[in-house]
Amino acid sequence: MNADGTCSTALREHPDETQEELGPETNHSAQNLQVTQALNPRRTSEHHRVKWPQAYKEKEWLQFDEDADTILEAIAKGDADQRLQNMTTIIISLAAERFGLEEKRTGNLPYTMINRSKKIHQQLLGKKRNGRLTCSKAEIDHHLRDTFCDRSREQDLGHCQHLIDPPARTLDFDGKEPSWKEIQEVIKKARSSSAPGPSGVPYRVYKNCPKLLHRLWKILKVIWRRGKVAQQWRFAEGVWIPKEEELKTINQFRTISLLSVEGKIFFSIVARRLTDYLLRNSYIDTSVQKGGIPNVPGCLEHTGVVTQLIRESR
Repeated sequence: MNADGTCSTALREHPDETQEELGPETNHSAQNLQVTQALNPRRTSEHHRVKWPQAYKEKEWLQFDEDADTILEAIAKGDADQRLQNMTTIIISLAAERFGLEEKRTGNLPYTMINRSKKIHQQLLGKKRNGRLTCSKAEIDHHLRDTFCDRSREQDLGHCQHLIDPPARTLDFDGKEPSWKEIQEVIKKARSSSAPGPSGVPYRVYKNCPKLLHRLWKILKVIWRRGKVAQQWRFAEGVWIPKEEELKTINQFRTISLLSVEGKIFFSIVARRLTDYLLRNSYIDTSVQKGGIPNVPGCLEHTGVVTQLIRESR
């Protein structure tokens, strides 16, 4: 995050960046499908309230998948960022028109700040914590900037004698484009109830709409080859969770950041490949590092060790 509060993260910058795929030049017919004025993709109080159908309503999902894909095919043009933005906007707009929106919550604060934070903190932290954030947007921006910005980011820290020189790698990092199988595995393991981020599209859409998932896969491959993070993924939606009871000031809340599902799918593949690279080159000592290691019950093992140490110390 920069000093002005913006994020400029990128996977890598390469002068020979692969040209992005352009959409078809010929006109396509969208048949009789129409979408009313698209919802603003940054309106966090609207796009999370779509009444998505249940997973067992396969006909509704398949028809939605077919119609959304037809519309997107008719407007498939522009660079990867533009197509990604068009895709998520069309999905939310068509879904809002077809499935409707949930009843609007009452209150002075945005829906996501009140109701969703209550639901999340009840699941994670218990039911006794509550509060209402009453500060202004300017105060929130100032708090986030002071909390997350590193003013010494450009300062040279010098040599650290405690750093360990790793051995030479034996296997290279897998830099191939994401495969269809990898995309399917990530979607299969994702939780349908996970809250969407700024794009507003939840995992359940890609779980139930194979054509939209395949279209997303093609966009992700372009972004991978390009080597630059999509603009849409550089923003997160904050949910404020009270630490104790009857809280009001911003310092009494903790935040969690909700990222766009499309970016989470992309970076899940990056994380899997990076973990595989580190393990296969023996850069991680699994006798010590447990968290984040596939098929390693680290919490149980470490809990058992700590419990035994406590017993021996008595």
